[in-house]
Amino acid sequence: MKRFLLLILFSTIFAACSSSRWVVTDQSALDESAEPVVLDQRDILVVEKEPSLDDPVISFAAYSILEEEYPLRVKVERSVQQFRPRWGFLALG
Repeated sequence: MKRFLLLILFSTIFAACSSSRWVVTDQSALDESAEPVVLDQRDILVVEKEPSLDDPVISFAAYSILEEEYPLRVKVERSVQQFRPRWGFLALG
């Protein structure tokens, strides 16, 4: 019986008065600390200027296309919810 009363006493003293929870803030956040994985790299030519009757010269621009894959993470933040007083603290105080 004495142990049971001590258990109840310690559980009311060490009981939490506030609670916390994790809230998802960004479902697809990029992991900035990791290096991206190169999936594909290719060079292409794109027509910049079409030829016409007045100017029969065609112009091209060279572009390099690089496909990278970044690791995604779920970003969460911990929020402490509002204070909830316990009746055990009120009775002991």
